[in-house]
Amino acid sequence: MADPGPDKAFPPRNRTPHPRQWRRVGGGRVKLTSFRSAALACAAMVALQPSAPAVAQQGSHLHAPDAPNVPLVADNAAKQREIIMKSFADCVVDSARARRLALEFIAIDPQSEDAGKFGDKVTEPGCLPKVGQTQFASKLAFTPFLFRYELLGALYRKAYHDAPTLALKDLPVRDYAKEFASGTVPNTILSLRQFGDCVARIAPAESHNLVMSDIYTAEENAALTAVLPNLQACMPPGQSVSFGRGILRGALAEGLYRLREASNSSESSADA
Repeated sequence: MADPGPDKAFPPRNRTPHPRQWRRVGGGRVKLTSFRSAALACAAMVALQPSAPAVAQQGSHLHAPDAPNVPLVADNAAKQREIIMKSFADCVVDSARARRLALEFIAIDPQSEDAGKFGDKVTEPGCLPKVGQTQFASKLAFTPFLFRYELLGALYRKAYHDAPTLALKDLPVRDYAKEFASGTVPNTILSLRQFGDCVARIAPAESHNLVMSDIYTAEENAALTAVLPNLQACMPPGQSVSFGRGILRGALAEGLYRLREASNSSESSADA
């Protein structure tokens, strides 16, 4: 499973080995890098124009008036896109109505035609960002795959920002198929879903800190340094996974969110 986005490669920090120095453990390998998949060629497209509609070849288009401020990144368009999409997703899930739609959206195969159509609905007036002094008030365009993972991070932050970290390792094994409207796990999701579930179980605190951190900050770098040593143990023998920082955050957010929701459901059933 490869990251379809243009995420920046993980920074080597302190004692964490650079990805090229990592060795295979149990036959599996995690390659931490930027990677663009041919099968998901448009997966990081966020087209913004300050005074005219954005044009996109594929994806969802969200119409809304002005919105939160995000910092201007004049020299790095990919970094700017990531910051904008995270800000937008966090804003969207603040609305109970849009949050319900977001939960439906993440249950759809992100490469299906339905995902592109349904993504148009997952918006909220006031959530288009203002970048620096420029208001992008026409539309955002993005592909469902990346937006799905941004929404998962936003949903987790919304629900568990102030919640204590729980031990998740011994929770029952998840039936991933039940999480999708089709009753089957999309191939584009399965490897990342298994991986995120595993890391969230063995390193819940480190995963939580990464998902909660602001992107491209010292806080995020510290969280990455803490979580990286746990990734290799979650690779199945004989498999190799390449992804960048943004998809890692989303995969861990999904693992955490699903496990915490399952734990809450079990506790509610026990109390009944």
